[in-house]
Amino acid sequence: MQFGMGLATDPVSPQQRSEAVNTDHTQSPAAGCAVRFAGISKRYGESTVLHELNLDVRRGEFLTLLGPQRFRQSTILNIVAGAIQPTTGRVYLDGVDVTEVPARERGLGMVFQNMR
Repeated sequence: MQFGMGLATDPVSPQQRSEAVNTDHTQSPAAGCAVRFAGISKRYGESTVLHELNLDVRRGEFLTLLGPQRFRQSTILNIVAGAIQPTTGRVYLDGVDVTEVPARERGLGMVFQNMR
């Protein structure tokens, strides 16, 4: 059984997209980067469920997280929404580090879809 989730950002022009490329995740996000996961890990006790995720999602991109159940798509979306805190790493929204910002102050929402 496959399980998928999507993340959509505001539209961006091709020129803005080329200007937004930044693969150095130790630096602050590139202009045009809507969401950045920088070294995100999540552990529950001794169990590591997410290991050092580095990912940029630029404005206008549509990203689908697709994989088998227990592949941690929900963990990733819960971290960006602020529902759970990462064990390590930083989360940026529009260039602002929101890792410590409460979920209610992020202006995001999630909708889960049952694909049965």
